[in-house]
Amino acid sequence: MVAKVDGHDILYTCKGSAVDAVSSKKLIKGLVALEYNSPALVDGVLYYLQGNPQAYALPTKPEDKATPALDSCENQGESLLQDPSSS
Repeated sequence: MVAKVDGHDILYTCKGSAVDAVSSKKLIKGLVALEYNSPALVDGVLYYLQGNPQAYALPTKPEDKATPALDSCENQGESLLQDPSSS
């Protein structure tokens, strides 16, 4: 998943890393590792939806770690997976 952070294209991987798309420099490691999917970006929030769902606000600078956006995103994760036509 690619996000624009302070003018830089940053790749957020399913293994819990953030990598600068131009330099290939690993900026962050240790976010949630996913086995079956990739993180999702919705309105500036990274969602890691697997097992124990986690949500992180995008940082303002590429080298900053994403910060937890919600105490728990269990209900938020469920709503992201619902069919929009059923709302």
